[in-house]
Amino acid sequence: MVAHGDTQICNITIVSKRDGNIMSDNEFSALPQADQMADQTDAPVERRRRTGGRGGDRTARRSTGNSKYLNLVNTMAKSTVLSEDALEAIHDASLTILEEIGMDVILPEARQRMKAAGADVTAGTDRVRFDRGLIMEMMASVPPAFTLHARNPIRNVEIGGNNLVFAQIASAPFVSDREGGRRAGNQDDFRKLVKLAQSYDIIHTTGGYPVEPIDIHASVRHLDCLSDMVKLTDKAFHCYSLGQQRNIDALEIARIGRGISAEQMEREPSCSPLSTRPRRCGSTGRCFRA
Repeated sequence: MVAHGDTQICNITIVSKRDGNIMSDNEFSALPQADQMADQTDAPVERRRRTGGRGGDRTARRSTGNSKYLNLVNTMAKSTVLSEDALEAIHDASLTILEEIGMDVILPEARQRMKAAGADVTAGTDRVRFDRGLIMEMMASVPPAFTLHARNPIRNVEIGGNNLVFAQIASAPFVSDREGGRRAGNQDDFRKLVKLAQSYDIIHTTGGYPVEPIDIHASVRHLDCLSDMVKLTDKAFHCYSLGQQRNIDALEIARIGRGISAEQMEREPSCSPLSTRPRRCGSTGRCFRA
């Protein structure tokens, strides 16, 4: 199955472990859900062959729920693309933009909190400007790393530092396979791709919807998709920051999925709401406070 858009392509070939043949859609649909897979992981695995060698290593990882791919750390030196002077010039230019031009923050509560922290809020507009000293002070308070908590604690993800986190692509408009060809995103294929990601330890979290299920109305799509995420995978997931209510819905689904209190949820980040649109900054009160 392939999910693809204008710039994002993820090629995945599903091969049967029994005979090495490519699996059909019907065979793939029979893959177990996350909870069933977890049960199989915890149960002893019986094998006819001897348990030594590389096969024995794979059996041990399945039976204990451990994998060398669960938490990856980059031990290699970072590539130097720009000189220190060039990096400093970019940094200084970004501070100048925030200080002199500023950015629009559409949530009134966010503007109030920023003003209380020392930002310059232009009355009657959404525009907020930030003194560079204030930005550097706030940056110094950011933790170098944090844990993104999953429904299954084994799947917790370390964000920041030298940690490596791999995720699916987000919102590909089309999906294709050998049997059905190229078609628009839909809920059935969305669920198949979520289940496929669950089966690979190298996929640590979702990067959004692996394909956009346009057969679900946009007003409720996030509810159906996040419900599938929390039921078909036990990994941490991402939600789209497209308004306050949708983010609150996502946080509540993550909380229910983990079976924890709101207080514990406040202490333990459990999903990653993110928007790359500048005007979306602070578009959700609860996520902004977090």
